[in-house]
Amino acid sequence: MVLGYRPRWSSSTQSFVTLKRPQHVSKWFHQCIQNRSVHNSNHDNKKQRPVSVATPLVFAPKPSSKHSILSLKGTASILEPKWAHLSPCVGAALSSTSPLVSNLIKLASRYSPKDDNPIERESSYHRQLYQTAILADQLFFQIMPESSLFLKRTKSMPAAYLTPQLIGTIVGRSILAKDIDTTAVREYLRKEFEIRSNKIGTLWTGVSLNRWMELFRLSHHHHDATNLDWMPLSVWSVALWEASHQVPVGTHSASPQESWLDYLLECDVHVQQLCQESIFRKDNDLAQGLKRRDPSALKEWKEQAFCANKDLSGEHFEESMDQLLEMWKGNNDGTTSGDGLSEEDWAKASLALEVVCASIALGQIPPDSDTSSLSHGKKDRTKLTDKPVVPNGYFSVDEGDLKADCVEVTIREIIDLLLWNEDIGAMDLLRLPSTASADLKAFYERLNLLQNQPDSAFDVGKEWFEILSGLPGCDYLAVGKAREIPYELAPTMDNVARVCHYLLMQGSFSVTDSTMDLGTSSQASEWKSLEDVANGWKSGPSLYVQCDALIHQDASNPGDTKKYEIATLQVEGNPNCIEIRMRCDWAEKSGFSAVTHLKEGRSIIRDDKWKETMQHSRDGNVTEPSFDQLGKLLALSQISDLGLLPPLAVESGGSDDVELLQLVMLATRFGCDRRGMVSHSSNSDLQQQRQQGFDRHETERNHDLLRNVLHQICDLLRHDRELCTMLLVCFLQESGDVVESSGDTIGTIDLDESLEMAIASLPQEILSSSLVQQALWNCRSGIIRGKVLAACAELRSGTVSWWDVLLSDFSPSEIFSLLSLLRASRN
Repeated sequence: MVLGYRPRWSSSTQSFVTLKRPQHVSKWFHQCIQNRSVHNSNHDNKKQRPVSVATPLVFAPKPSSKHSILSLKGTASILEPKWAHLSPCVGAALSSTSPLVSNLIKLASRYSPKDDNPIERESSYHRQLYQTAILADQLFFQIMPESSLFLKRTKSMPAAYLTPQLIGTIVGRSILAKDIDTTAVREYLRKEFEIRSNKIGTLWTGVSLNRWMELFRLSHHHHDATNLDWMPLSVWSVALWEASHQVPVGTHSASPQESWLDYLLECDVHVQQLCQESIFRKDNDLAQGLKRRDPSALKEWKEQAFCANKDLSGEHFEESMDQLLEMWKGNNDGTTSGDGLSEEDWAKASLALEVVCASIALGQIPPDSDTSSLSHGKKDRTKLTDKPVVPNGYFSVDEGDLKADCVEVTIREIIDLLLWNEDIGAMDLLRLPSTASADLKAFYERLNLLQNQPDSAFDVGKEWFEILSGLPGCDYLAVGKAREIPYELAPTMDNVARVCHYLLMQGSFSVTDSTMDLGTSSQASEWKSLEDVANGWKSGPSLYVQCDALIHQDASNPGDTKKYEIATLQVEGNPNCIEIRMRCDWAEKSGFSAVTHLKEGRSIIRDDKWKETMQHSRDGNVTEPSFDQLGKLLALSQISDLGLLPPLAVESGGSDDVELLQLVMLATRFGCDRRGMVSHSSNSDLQQQRQQGFDRHETERNHDLLRNVLHQICDLLRHDRELCTMLLVCFLQESGDVVESSGDTIGTIDLDESLEMAIASLPQEILSSSLVQQALWNCRSGIIRGKVLAACAELRSGTVSWWDVLLSDFSPSEIFSLLSLLRASRN
């Protein structure tokens, strides 16, 4: 199936939806008619649950995630304090809640200059941020802007072949090095990894050596007056965590600890060459044993593990976070020097770091700020309650062509949601009805046995794809070549319902015709919609279903309409839910189906402490650079609100302020990343009120965040013009809605005239940029009039004339506003 443009749904009864296109918004008009129905299954008289909110997962939890998180103990204590930011526990924390990678990918997609090479400019901030954004885009994949992230598995990309050891080489040879010796790096890749152009050993990859070198170049920056290592290191820390839970093409699996050791040993090789020192703690027997790859040391390291209920409690998290923040500020016994820390002091500090990162990764902090509630009768969330995410793949049946398993994965996600028992952390097979098909029962029995065995996803996916091929009464898009077995399920909600009925209610499935034509359904089914699935599911907790239908029509081609089906599913008693989006093009025998996972969120932890500590850093009171790097990486995993800090004093030209502004921007959720799904109630009216209240609150907060960040970007002009332009292009295109609708319906719902004036008053060099003008036309924030500002920029730069404006669709009030902005900007 081919993935195409997808609109985002709106909570409004009537809405317009815009698709991201390269043309100006004023040239396109996308009309969308939305019909919404909310349907709850049979248990309407149940006691209402407290309000909780599920938000999109950043990275999909792996079957072995919980074991890996608890195994983070000892991953920092074996390192010298100076190199603590290389610990794998940092990547675990960043992979849990931070929007860092998705923000970088958005930056890379929105800012793509064609006429010049921004990397070669003088601004180190601009160069490093742009390089890091391109790096994230080359390493990670996101099927939709708010869906979970994955390491790219396209076999023509280097990311598909990344191993922890290779990541250690890139970190050591690019981030930690002052310069990249291209010849030496190529020779090292050939000697140690057998990487040549288009090959790794005897495996043909199609990845040129230049593509590998591009990863080194994007990870490197010139060590001038700034130290921006935390930018690329944050991306590689996330990549390390993800790579340690999957098997790259052409390699064999290893335990997470073995993968982390490969990474650390490789980093150590390059640190010793560059700095003549080791990253491993000198006076730590375990560290030195691991450095020698002593099997007994590795066994001891593997046996170390946290106890979730005891070691990662809310109380321990609080104490550990306080200890780290004090250490970062330099107030811990008056010294933060790596060489000055005793073994005992560093043992306490490193354990605190491991506890904090593991706690963040587990997501066990309650949604409210009272972390002590874990010990006051509230539900213990130290368990990994997230249902595992089903990976996508490409498979074939009956000697047919390879096809994406989009719909097959969607159906498995629904069955998983019905069977997942968060109390036991596994699929509850007792929930399967007696009418379930034998293939379904056998599949989930094997799946439960394999859930703690990593890297079995390919075989599981292939088996599931085959089970769902050739089902009677179901629609398919492809057919096999040998026995003409139909496969690749059609992406429609009614087809999904029919498949679910066959799998769960096979005993009552009726076949009316033994003949089935490709693309048509001649079989009868009792379940014809997901509402029928909700009503028919009776062997487990109730299923709540909320459905939307979007019909999109392009004004430039009135006959071109596309139907998008959207459904949100949640099981009673479980705060997690899934959102399904699909479209089917019968004429082209193609379409898409995508699943977004949402889980119960949590608030920012210790806002006051972070604010105090980061302000302390701005005052120049950090005495140990390595802790400064560590603090920035840890802040990326904790800060999720730009309003955490007071306005930064960028007008003073302080480089620390500019760097801190970039850090907080990357760590903050904007637009649809802030959306959430209120837990379902048996009272649909109350449910709708709660959802609308949450959406309204988050939309207002999003407007405040965008207003804040755009004002500060305009102030950046006094310090870094190139960085100002790049960030302006990115954030002007950020949606003002949490549940997104088009700019045509947003209008000026929260107009900020002072911000409009700040943008209109920017130098002509910035406003004449085609990227800035394009971003203004595409602006859908709701806090500025992008159309008026775009015309102002084009008039000032001479791109258009007043005659062009008068002949366009500007209203008299917009003309008056345009005149006012032009007059004021020239004063």
